[in-house]
Amino acid sequence: MKNKPELSFWERDTYYRKADVVIVGSGIVGLNAALKCRELLPQARIVVIERGTLPSGASTKNAGFGCLGSLTELLDDLQHHRAEEVWGLVQSRWEGLLRLRQKLSDARIDYEQYGGFELFLEEDEATFQACLPYLSYINEHFAHITGEKEVFKVIDKIIPSFNFKGVRHLVWSGLEGQLHPGKMMQALQNLASVNGISFCMVWK
Repeated sequence: MKNKPELSFWERDTYYRKADVVIVGSGIVGLNAALKCRELLPQARIVVIERGTLPSGASTKNAGFGCLGSLTELLDDLQHHRAEEVWGLVQSRWEGLLRLRQKLSDARIDYEQYGGFELFLEEDEATFQACLPYLSYINEHFAHITGEKEVFKVIDKIIPSFNFKGVRHLVWSGLEGQLHPGKMMQALQNLASVNGISFCMVWK
């Protein structure tokens, strides 16, 4: 068994100095928690620990969707949860995405609001028809939350331009976006470092 290396005074005074706040995990939740701690505790020594060189959770592995919910997803949620819970979740998604973009900038995280389509195949006709009566209701709530009118639109007329096979209907959602998870995490790490937050790798 190898002897534990002796630490110098300088190493103890920097890397191993006592921390006021220790946060486990350097993913999006951990780094935002560290940045919030810095706001609340300007003089504190804050250390974020991680078990590798990259965040080991989902932060750098997800698909990079900036999603608020598709039409069928929202209607399914409304069937299984109270309306105030569903719209509260949509508002949290919207406000969280805005804060992330404001904190890091669209350019640094490659954010693009291209919008998105929900496809209804021929066998989905009954589902589509069940959604139509709720379209105005959904759009009204989105307008209240985001300030954007008519977020969801039926645009069947452009189906031929995509050469889709078997697609009967298209519903457009104008607020769907995408970002680069790796660049997002690098930007958060850089922001944390600028704010004097330390990082430490803990190997198994």
